[in-house]
Amino acid sequence: MDPSIALGRTNPRSRVASEPTPGRGRGRLHTEVRSAGRFGLHKGGIAQAQINATAGSVGTGSGDIDEAEPNDQVAQNVFMPANIFGQIRPSLDEDFFAFPSFAGEQINVEAFASRISGSRLVADIALFDSAGKVITEAVGDGVEDPLIQFVAPADGIMFAGITDVDGLGGSSFIYLLSISSGVDVDEVEPNSRTPQVLPASAVTVFGNLANSSDIDLYSFNGVQGQTVILDIDADVIGSPLVSAVTLSDLTTGIQYFSSDHNDGNDPRFNLLLPITGPYVIGVVPLAGNSGGFYRLNVSFVPGDNSPTISTITRIGRKLIDITGTGLNSSSIVEVNGTQVRTSVIQKGELNAKAKARPGSVITVANLPDLRRSNPLVVQ
Repeated sequence: MDPSIALGRTNPRSRVASEPTPGRGRGRLHTEVRSAGRFGLHKGGIAQAQINATAGSVGTGSGDIDEAEPNDQVAQNVFMPANIFGQIRPSLDEDFFAFPSFAGEQINVEAFASRISGSRLVADIALFDSAGKVITEAVGDGVEDPLIQFVAPADGIMFAGITDVDGLGGSSFIYLLSISSGVDVDEVEPNSRTPQVLPASAVTVFGNLANSSDIDLYSFNGVQGQTVILDIDADVIGSPLVSAVTLSDLTTGIQYFSSDHNDGNDPRFNLLLPITGPYVIGVVPLAGNSGGFYRLNVSFVPGDNSPTISTITRIGRKLIDITGTGLNSSSIVEVNGTQVRTSVIQKGELNAKAKARPGSVITVANLPDLRRSNPLVVQ
């Protein structure tokens, strides 16, 4: 996929024109329906979904997932950021997704259909409030895909829906539906030594690693006790880039966490922020990769349900003792991002078999969603 198409929402005029969706001659379509959108006529209603952690959580995001049918009357639960792979099948199929949102955050719902080679879908997408009422709708035209950007007025549950504008469907009516939060920002070079400053709120950065030695740095001011979610979309939107994303303390240079994959070839992770102050995000190509374009989503959610670490004690050459809150039999200790064998001693106390030298960074992740604790450095 050409980057000017994949990243075109920040500058729609820069998009490279493509051929109309295969098998969908524009003159033969129901143009009166297309101009209004099918969801404007929607009568079916959406049953409110019980939001749970079946596909990620509010503290981790859902990442790259497949749709789970049936999701036409009862919406499938997802958590931002999410990329959902699905089909509109059979004809008149409508897919709905329920997700939590927070007051004042920009919600981005974007369909990839015409941009997917071989897809016959002309996407019609809509955003609904918690009662299932249409808030806004956007329709593709067979060349450009639709995008909705809307600021949530209050905390609550919202719904996103996708269907074919003409009510068609089938195995070739495939889509990728992206649901995320944050304003759009373009990368500003040079940012390999001095980080580009980002807003202290959710943001999607549209960037490019020009070659195998390029490094993109971004800084933000975080708040202790918040959870930050860092998610790279590259391979999932057709970029050749295979990358890693890191989070470090701007003042000390300590790297708190790093990920080189979680969603296929793309990295994503969450972390409970340990301090109030400046942080640095690094995006780098993995060894042997020549670079490519990407979208970096940075979002913030309350850290209320995250595990926390309060103390680390070395009790042997290959054993450490960890105390904190929210530590249980599903907890996994990570040393510099690598999971190690973990056992529960008692409530709030873990033993981990690891060579944790001074300077090692310890985190704890809880199953089933791998929601992560604050990082703590071994002294």
